[in-house]
Amino acid sequence: MDPYVAAGYGVTLVTLGSYALRVVRRERELSRVAPEAPARPVGGEERSERA
Repeated sequence: MDPYVAAGYGVTLVTLGSYALRVVRRERELSRVAPEAPARPVGGEERSERA
């Protein structure tokens, strides 16, 4: 395999791996900060029906 091709694969793998690690770390950080349940219902469960 040509060294330039191997380097291209290496750079691609390192870039994708670091991005995936960053996304996972960010998700874990946000899940620690976010409350377990929303303070109020989302999606309109408490909407009053108008006839």
